[in-house]
Amino acid sequence: MSARNRGWRANCPGHTIFPSLLAGLLLGGCAQAISAKKEAVSADALRIEDSAFSLLQSGSVVRTLTTVAPIEALGSDGDLVIWQSDDDSGDLYVLAVKEDPTNVQTIAAGLEVDAICVGQLEGRVYDLFLSDGEGSLDHYWLDLSGVPTVRLVRTLATNPGVVSCDVDAERIYFVNPPIGVVSYSRSPETDPIMALVHASGPGPQDITGVRLVRSQGRPALHFWNKGGEGYEIDIEDPQHTTRSVLLSPVIPLDANLRAWRPSRLPSVMASAQTEAVPSSGDAADDPAILVGEGGTVWVVGTNKRLGLHVYSLDGRELHRIERGRLNNVDAHALSGSRYLVAASNRTHHTLDLFKADMNADQIQFASAVPLDLDDPYGLCMGERSDGALVVFVGGTDGQYQAWTIETKTLEARLLHELRFDSQTEGCVFDAVSNRVFVGEESKGIWSVDLGTWEKVLFDGVSRERLVADVEGMDIYRQGGDTWLVVSSQGDDTFLLYDLASEKQPIKFRIGPNYSLGIDGVSETDGLAVSSAPGVGFPNGMLVVQDGRNHAPSAPQNFKLVDWRQIMALSSEPKP
Repeated sequence: MSARNRGWRANCPGHTIFPSLLAGLLLGGCAQAISAKKEAVSADALRIEDSAFSLLQSGSVVRTLTTVAPIEALGSDGDLVIWQSDDDSGDLYVLAVKEDPTNVQTIAAGLEVDAICVGQLEGRVYDLFLSDGEGSLDHYWLDLSGVPTVRLVRTLATNPGVVSCDVDAERIYFVNPPIGVVSYSRSPETDPIMALVHASGPGPQDITGVRLVRSQGRPALHFWNKGGEGYEIDIEDPQHTTRSVLLSPVIPLDANLRAWRPSRLPSVMASAQTEAVPSSGDAADDPAILVGEGGTVWVVGTNKRLGLHVYSLDGRELHRIERGRLNNVDAHALSGSRYLVAASNRTHHTLDLFKADMNADQIQFASAVPLDLDDPYGLCMGERSDGALVVFVGGTDGQYQAWTIETKTLEARLLHELRFDSQTEGCVFDAVSNRVFVGEESKGIWSVDLGTWEKVLFDGVSRERLVADVEGMDIYRQGGDTWLVVSSQGDDTFLLYDLASEKQPIKFRIGPNYSLGIDGVSETDGLAVSSAPGVGFPNGMLVVQDGRNHAPSAPQNFKLVDWRQIMALSSEPKP
């Protein structure tokens, strides 16, 4: 969608049409064009008339502006007003009241909408929801920090006929005929589960409109029927008790009602992402990072419905190897830009080995080691101090094995077996301390000494810190820094453990990068880190699987985070 400027037609007479507006339709128009000089105004409310906006301050009209055509749908948040007129253009019109109430910016959307609602995310970036009235509620990011841009994030399903919606800090509310008032979570990093707020009957019938208001200092929903009868719901009341109210034609320009409520946790954001895997559903799982000569970087990711994918640093797919349901993957540098890559194969019950030559731009399947595990799942690898390459692989029943691999002949030998009480997956070998960290999904992180094979619980799951499932993990080491990074899948967060001290781990999220159109990260399975520099990543990177890939919605992929953002977390005060 592109943007351009469009002028106003102002000061045409009109009259209040509430609650007809609230039913979703404005009638009338004005053909008289007049000029208006740029003049900032202070307004705290909006009143909509047949063909005009009246901006109010403490109940008094400070300016009335008339649109070029009748308005079909409108949404507002703070000083922002967005609408679509009945002019057959498919454009959206945007007015920032406090910046310049005479300058309307136009977004060439090329679509017709029946309902608009908007809420601030951060700065001049907003969540924008548009209903087409045909069964779709499209979620966009609207960026007004420069030339207005709109990016589709996801599409939510509705019944046909949705003509009214509004948002609060956490949810999007809309009238879903004939059911009543329903809601979705506003965050795209959650499953799209529709919740009933108020049914059409018994009680108020034929609900046609809904708007968020502040009532006695608390957020509330006002909704109404075709007869103009108004009702109020205290949305903080679990019972959603309703009471009759007298509806006001004035719409408060209250940004605090709709502003996104940011997480109290520190947040980083991805600066690049890979193409989506071709398989739908829960497909992408675990990445490994290969860094070759000259700073060339490959991200090798598993697709547990197909095999391996290899991506460049800019996210393009370079290679694909179909080997069945590969779950976890790790890589070991042999020399220069040559790597041995290992993956757990759930289709063939094998430990798959691949040879990669980055200079030759080649990766190929090399060998398969039969496994007697019930279901090969988690995997990691590393080189011991004696030069032996060890691959660790676990099953879903708690069985765990360590194999040595001869890198020239790829001959494999079972080194040791041990058991956990339940399913394990993420793991990482620490050559410095000669131990392997193993994630038991429902219990926590184990530290296993390779000298004695004794396992000690490094950190257990809890509601506040490491939330089950415990998933991907890797170690970042550079200079005096040694960090263990772990995916806490149960609450869509990550933990950063300082292995050089006994400090409390740093808990953080990976949020959206609005300027690049990269969504946040949730439901993460596997991750990998590297301290080797790459183009745009001078201190290395963190690569994570994203279980919900949006902006726009697509199958799962992998997100790349500049390690400098992770470094900055250690200097931030804890929340």
